Amino acid sequence: MMGMVLRGEMDCYFDEYTLKKLHASTYIKNISYGTLTNLIHNNQYQDALDRLGIISDNGNYNEPCQICHISHDTIIQLPCYHIACLETLLNFCNSHNYDIHNEKKCFDCQQPFNWSQCLAFSKSSPLNDRKEKRTRLCELI
Repeated sequence: MMGMVLRGEMDCYFDEYTLKKLHASTYIKNISYGTLTNLIHNNQYQDALDRLGIISDNGNYNEPCQICHISHDTIIQLPCYHIACLETLLNFCNSHNYDIHNEKKCFDCQQPFNWSQCLAFSKSSPLNDRKEKRTRLCELI
């Protein structure tokens, strides 16, 4: 699926992934950890993911959050392949005073990451190909 953004007299075409990243980069400017946590508590999980620019993947997982050790319907995979639920990850980042807009560090290996580099996996969806998916997404960035 292709989208189109007009810039002056020149037509620029972007794929759906790129459009979502462009949208998130402007959308995230007016967001806070508290706002994101409220979205999660109000069952607006997808809105929170969209605001952070996190792409939802159709992968399947059976692992609990590596921070709170609770199984969730959706899990976030960092670029280093560590996983956590979004709410606990947001609390971790906030408690470590990581600015929501800037680079953060993984809770386990300390590898730097940005929200747009993360993937969201749902329980209803195969995690076997997540490394292949990650490679394809990183090549687009």
